[in-house]
Amino acid sequence: MKKIWIVFVGLAVVAVAAGLAVMLTPDAKKIRVILDSQGKQAVEAYLKAETGKDIALTYAKAEDTSDGLLLHDLTLAEKADPNKKIVAKTALLSELVIDTEGWGMSATFNDIVGGPGGRNGLRGQVIELSKVKVSHDGKSATMAAFKAKDLSLADDDADLRLAEAEMTGFQLENGNLVKISKGSLKNLSGQPEKGGQLRLDELNFEGLQTHSDEQFFVLDVGGLGGLKATAPGYDVAIGGAYVEGLYLDKENVFRLGKAEAKEFKCVAEGDGLEFSLFSLAGVAQMDFDEPETWHFGAGKLENVIVHGGGAKLASIASLDSETTNNNSVIAFSLNLRELWISTDSMDPAERAQMEAMGVKQIKFDAAMAYEADLKKNTLDVKEISLKGQDLGHLTLRAAFGEIKLDPNDVGRSLEASANVITMASGEFAYEDGGLVRQIIVAQAKEAGVSADQFVEQQSAPMMAMAKQSGGQEMLALAEAMDKFLKNPVKLVVKAQPEKPVKLMDLGAMDPAAMLKLLRVTAQAN
Repeated sequence: MKKIWIVFVGLAVVAVAAGLAVMLTPDAKKIRVILDSQGKQAVEAYLKAETGKDIALTYAKAEDTSDGLLLHDLTLAEKADPNKKIVAKTALLSELVIDTEGWGMSATFNDIVGGPGGRNGLRGQVIELSKVKVSHDGKSATMAAFKAKDLSLADDDADLRLAEAEMTGFQLENGNLVKISKGSLKNLSGQPEKGGQLRLDELNFEGLQTHSDEQFFVLDVGGLGGLKATAPGYDVAIGGAYVEGLYLDKENVFRLGKAEAKEFKCVAEGDGLEFSLFSLAGVAQMDFDEPETWHFGAGKLENVIVHGGGAKLASIASLDSETTNNNSVIAFSLNLRELWISTDSMDPAERAQMEAMGVKQIKFDAAMAYEADLKKNTLDVKEISLKGQDLGHLTLRAAFGEIKLDPNDVGRSLEASANVITMASGEFAYEDGGLVRQIIVAQAKEAGVSADQFVEQQSAPMMAMAKQSGGQEMLALAEAMDKFLKNPVKLVVKAQPEKPVKLMDLGAMDPAAMLKLLRVTAQAN
């Protein structure tokens, strides 16, 4: 974030105002009076008294206008170091303050109009610069034009305020080369030099180019758009990007009104990511050191591809999510379509296990939806589902209580409620798509028996234990599991206790008593 204001303000305004260490007094009328009554040498003496430096003043013509003193072909230069100077084809002086040191510079100004200001730093309601060049320690920056509105840059407290800024024809050479054909920002404020918060409502670039011996980037049009990078082993591109309502402070808290990126690709040495669309809206709070505090109002991804080792490892056709908060009821939904995973992305043991079942890739859809009532302390999981052609269709539903959910820290609030969470209902449903049969065949082969023999070996002890327990719920569950394993089609298990059950109490119960308390029912096929 600090680089933003350095590029826009530090190189455009501070540096332009710098090197000369000259201060044009807050009362520019006084310079006008001195010029009219005493002449140029008296102005130089006045500037020396104000700045402590010998300043040489030259100009072709001075005009007294209603807006201020207009000087033509103005030059202000330090007599001890003539390279430190300001050169202006036309300079309109109206209560502008410049008081900074340390940079050698050459600049041409057109129509500088300042507002009220103090002695330290730079103040201006409107500042317009043209043909600006700044140089320091072998580094240089140039701009064809720069315009700022409501600028305040105070040296004494490093405080920055800028309502609007626009620049064209920017170029920076500092070992690398950066070019921007056009850029703008709105409502920039903060204290970046002191490590304080920095706010920025809007930032747009056009025609951005950066390149060094190793990298090259081009930004063609539209906010942040048309970025392309070429270098050995690198493939980077972005069709466009837009950011609105950005906030970041020194505590690592991040807020974002809206962000969007299109046609993105970043692959380096065969590893990387690409997507056609990524968007976020309503990011309320995000601490980068605490992932559980990340919150998104809405998000979308389309046509995602993950590369690894020069191969395609995974992809997502689309992902949509949305979170709303209506009268303390938080609703969340997520839909993921066509998640594809290659077994090449797995570790060798997992890959071998999957390939033993004849699976070389996994492809499925996923969905999640829940409602959390912050006043009633309830969490209604309406759906968690996975669905794939070979995987089948898995669905989970449940209703929980006594959850004091903190929307600003979901992870920790769930952890804090773990000892008191209750379950009012639950449902598990699975419709096989061939995966269960593949697992049975693979396990049977490893055990050296037929598939039917393997199923019988698993079912027999399960049925014996269920009958021995004497529990009707446990026997019904075992019979449903036996039926499903012998002919994997569909299995549905439901829990509907008479009243909410504390989850922590279930761990100390024997299986039969637990299933009875939960009033579990099961059906197969």
